[in-house]
Amino acid sequence: MAPDSTPARRPGGLTAALVVLWFQVVTNLAGGILFLVLASVEAEHGRDGTLVAVGGVISILAAPVLAVGAVGLARRRLRARTPVLVVEILVVVNGALTVVLALLDGLPPSGVIGIVLALLVIQGVHSPQATAWLRGETPATTGPHHEPDPA
Repeated sequence: MAPDSTPARRPGGLTAALVVLWFQVVTNLAGGILFLVLASVEAEHGRDGTLVAVGGVISILAAPVLAVGAVGLARRRLRARTPVLVVEILVVVNGALTVVLALLDGLPPSGVIGIVLALLVIQGVHSPQATAWLRGETPATTGPHHEPDPA
C-alpha cells in the first residue's frame, strides 16, 4: 500500500483564526476610515480630533499586517504568526484599557468583543495542531477520545 500523499487538512482552530483575521482586516479598514472622517468632522467644529485620527491611522495600518499574516498562515508560513501575535496582543491590551475606562465612566464594556476575538486568533494560531500543520508535519492520529489510534 502506497503512503498517503495528500496534505494534512488545516486544523479547525487555525481555520477559525483565519476567518476572524479576515473579519478584523475588514473592520479595521472600515473603522479606520470612519475614525478619520469623524476626526475631520471634529476639526470642522473646532474640536480636537487628533486622538480619533491617530486611532484611525493605527487601525488602517494594522489591517495590512493582519492580511499579510492571514495569507502567510494559509500558505503554511510559520513565521507569519509573529506579526499576527504582536497585533493581537495590542488588541488585548487596548481592549482591557477600553473595558476599564468604560466601566469607570459607567458605560458598557465594549472592548470585550475585541479581546475575545484576539484570544481566539492567538489560541487558533498557536495550538499544537496549528504548529504541526504550519511546520508541514503530519498531526498524530487520535481516536474519538484523543487516545492514540491503534492503526
